[in-house]
Amino acid sequence: MPRGATKVKPFRMIGNIYFVGTVEASSHLIDTGDGLILIDTGYDITAPVVLESVAELGFDIKDVKIILHSHGHLDHTDGTETILKYAPNAKTYLSFKDIRYIKGFTPDYDIKDGDIIELGNTKIECWFTPGHTEGSVSFFLDVIEDGKTYRAAMFGGSGTKQLRKDFMTGWRVPYLCRGLFFDSVERLLKRKVDVMIGNHTWQNHTLEKYEQMQGAKVNPFIDPTEWERYLTRLYDSLRQFMEEDSREKFIKYARFSGNYGLRDGENGVSVSVRKNSGGVLVASCEEGGANFELFLKNFAEKDISFEVELSEDGLEEKVLELLHKYGVEKKTMIVSSELKRLLKAKDCDPFIHVGYTAERLSEKDIDSLKEACVDEVRLRADEITAETVKKLHRIGFDVCAFGAKSFGEEKLRETGIDAVIA
Repeated sequence: MPRGATKVKPFRMIGNIYFVGTVEASSHLIDTGDGLILIDTGYDITAPVVLESVAELGFDIKDVKIILHSHGHLDHTDGTETILKYAPNAKTYLSFKDIRYIKGFTPDYDIKDGDIIELGNTKIECWFTPGHTEGSVSFFLDVIEDGKTYRAAMFGGSGTKQLRKDFMTGWRVPYLCRGLFFDSVERLLKRKVDVMIGNHTWQNHTLEKYEQMQGAKVNPFIDPTEWERYLTRLYDSLRQFMEEDSREKFIKYARFSGNYGLRDGENGVSVSVRKNSGGVLVASCEEGGANFELFLKNFAEKDISFEVELSEDGLEEKVLELLHKYGVEKKTMIVSSELKRLLKAKDCDPFIHVGYTAERLSEKDIDSLKEACVDEVRLRADEITAETVKKLHRIGFDVCAFGAKSFGEEKLRETGIDAVIA
């Protein structure tokens, strides 16, 4: 057994669904009567265990015709390259929005919302439920147990810890994924589900239910209340994480004005960038401007966040080039009051986090910002209330306050904002 893989005895869960994964990474096999469907392949180190488990149940891995991926994270896709060596005719399915996460194979099919994947006696309904990743997909199918038909479902990406600031910054995940997660949970709550399938064993207590199956009169995987209870818990969990992040990951930006020092309590620096008459990028300040590259060089090794304002058109490519050169792109928010500049920055680097500065926001503005995948909204301090923050957080935006001096930082922090410009 590969190091790091905790072997689980494979078993039939319910109907034609079998568990063939490990403690660390769930994999499920569906016997359709006309070939096999494998849902998620686990880590690369657990792929041999999946192969062994399929054989242990009496199935031939060569009969796998379809490999479905719930999302692109490595604990669900890294085993695919190995599995395909033994099931070379299998077709692979993944939302192409998650392609950046995978390695070792190219998906054959881009899963779309509402797709029906049919093989033999099985129809799997696919729902696009982004949030955990940009391309998470949930699966619904009917299973028959003791002559009765039950609706089974898997939430394709239900982890909320991956929507905490540290993870999203490290993986450069759009902050709007938090709002998408809320949307997905609300959508899934409308479905009646009798059998919840977890894409990790702890989500639906897979191993505990296997133990309960021994001698049980009713299959413990049948629980019409579990789906709603689990989804509601996830919703509350993300709310809690976002509130914690607004306190623990709060950014207090120093506005750069020519000096290179940060005062106690300041863990970020805000700078406006323009071109001087010679075409050189400068960090604008009262003294006329400092060379922007030297500014980055000075601050790059500090454990701080950057807010870089594009104060005129045409700066995007060079600014992004320098951010990458000094390795600070992950901890930088590109900001502007001109949405077109943010869109051009995204053209240069699709995963850069961007923030929009506004005096106030209309519903139409919010729709435009969502479409542009803006991460942060920067509002005047006198426009910010706790209710405003709550509304913007539900959408997925961070909230940063400017013009805050007369309001006081502590008063603003009580509203739940994520950042303030000192």
